[in-house]
Amino acid sequence: VLNFAHETFIDDTMASEIEGTARGRVDGIAIDIKAPKSTEMQLGRAIFPTAHTRLNLEAADAGERSIEATVFDGGDEANTLYDTATVIGPGQTGLPGASPDEMAGLAGIPDASTRTAWRLVISYFDAGAEEGERVPDYEITFTMLDNGVSYDVSFNYGSFTLSGELTELMLSDAPSCAEN
Repeated sequence: VLNFAHETFIDDTMASEIEGTARGRVDGIAIDIKAPKSTEMQLGRAIFPTAHTRLNLEAADAGERSIEATVFDGGDEANTLYDTATVIGPGQTGLPGASPDEMAGLAGIPDASTRTAWRLVISYFDAGAEEGERVPDYEITFTMLDNGVSYDVSFNYGSFTLSGELTELMLSDAPSCAEN
């Protein structure tokens, strides 16, 4: 299950919003939109972002250098599946590429500098787009530790790029999950 909420602002004014819940099923993703108006829809088979992160971590740990997956993230109008292509760099320790601020933020992880980290580039392609040579809708580049914590991130949307830096990290205990 994925609960999602997405807001788009233009000049500090909300231009659009969407909120809903997606459920993975054998035949695809069932989506229940709560706002801006109640509606339901069905999309093809995909994984959610947390499963995608786990898949990337498992592939990196196994020494794989690339993986592909179809992902639903609830963004935009919550009606798009993304075919993703991930390129995984070699594992390193010592917090490669971390800025001084990121080093300070990552200090909350006692063994952060001895953990393996990989540089990843994930390209997102609209799964409903025409086949052939496609250009990604966007790309995310970041360094991810073996516990899933990421830093030194950039989002490339083609016409502009956003960069982010981890400056504070608050760790919490993992909730217990019932086994099915």
